[in-house]
Amino acid sequence: MDTHLHSRELIIITSYPPQGTVHSKDTVGVASYTKNTVLALQKAIDNHSSTSRITILAETLKGQEASYDEGNVHIQRVWKRKTFFVFNSLLNHILTRKNSNKILIEFELSMFGGLISLIQFPLFLLILRLFNKEVYLVLHQVIEDIGEFSGHINVQKTSLSAKLLNVCIKIFYSSTMRLVKKVIVFEEVLKEKILQFTKRPVTVIPHGVETFTEELNTARHQNIKVNNDFVILCFGFLAWYKGTDWIISEFEKFLEKNPQLPLKLVLAGGPNPNHQDKLFYQDYVKDIHSKTKKFPEKIVVTGFVAEEEIAEYFQAADIIVLPYRILMSSSGPLSIALSFHKPFLISEILKPILQTYDSKESLKNNNLTPEDISFPLSGNELFNKIQNISQNQDTLHSLTTFSSELAKKRSFNSIVEQYYKELELK
Repeated sequence: MDTHLHSRELIIITSYPPQGTVHSKDTVGVASYTKNTVLALQKAIDNHSSTSRITILAETLKGQEASYDEGNVHIQRVWKRKTFFVFNSLLNHILTRKNSNKILIEFELSMFGGLISLIQFPLFLLILRLFNKEVYLVLHQVIEDIGEFSGHINVQKTSLSAKLLNVCIKIFYSSTMRLVKKVIVFEEVLKEKILQFTKRPVTVIPHGVETFTEELNTARHQNIKVNNDFVILCFGFLAWYKGTDWIISEFEKFLEKNPQLPLKLVLAGGPNPNHQDKLFYQDYVKDIHSKTKKFPEKIVVTGFVAEEEIAEYFQAADIIVLPYRILMSSSGPLSIALSFHKPFLISEILKPILQTYDSKESLKNNNLTPEDISFPLSGNELFNKIQNISQNQDTLHSLTTFSSELAKKRSFNSIVEQYYKELELK
């Protein structure tokens, strides 16, 4: 029996970064998001004089202890990705804890592994329900049609495989939603999508905005922003659905016509650890690097950005761009852009994320419209817009102020009260 049992224990099942860090190349976005949520949630628990305690059941990581504390949060690394018995390991730890009826699962589709883990997930939830566990599910992604996602998983849109996977998606969401108490998503548009599959309560809690305290490394900052470069930053793991290849191709076309313009594209990120063992993804990453060779001083791919370097890239950037092909989740890189109060542009497919109340209010406050912040994935409208912004300080100021306002409204310390309420912590 765990010596860290508490009178009321909230168990969180999630990917989680190594001890003492928030961002890691060995974990994906869900890990840093959860770490920030947990830090704020534990503070809220303490402020409310709650008797609840947080225990994290995370994946095993090389070089990490199996069990340790970070402040008042207890971390146990008990499950291994891409193993058939991943949920057995979790059940062994959960079902022996009599004071742990409340379970929060931060869920990303590839977090536990591939298709086998997705098939087992509803059964795992069913067992938890049979043992009277209350499960709160945070969906970091919602996928309606696998055809839209085809380039990311190497499946043809109209193939039999895509059709079968769409049937599986419906079965997966319908069965999963029936077995949990509440569902949490980050955007209103994701709530609309998931309500097709469930009558369970679905709550929207905006993606939190992290606070960075790293000091600026002047030398590294100057290497990113050379002379009068107007730096365009795309941050995060390289991915088809994020439009990494698209923005390189479009920027090259723009540079061929406008080689004299002081624009620089920085792709700050490396391969996604969930997919880097797949041959088609390895080919995709190789293609990304080969595409940059034509303009090596204008297009830079950095590889994985360590946590202590994140601040330099965002502080050196003049604008953040998210050329996503699919809206299946809230954007972690966008939340970091807000952390640094940076102006940003999003592809038209992401425009629905501007329909939240706080976004509408901040747009109105700054005399902006969704069209001012978005661009189509066709032609050179993106770079024409960036060129205009770079030459118009008033527009740049409005975009920056909009980002700053959203950041204040979405700080983790602000949104965590919603988690405290939804989880019914006392």
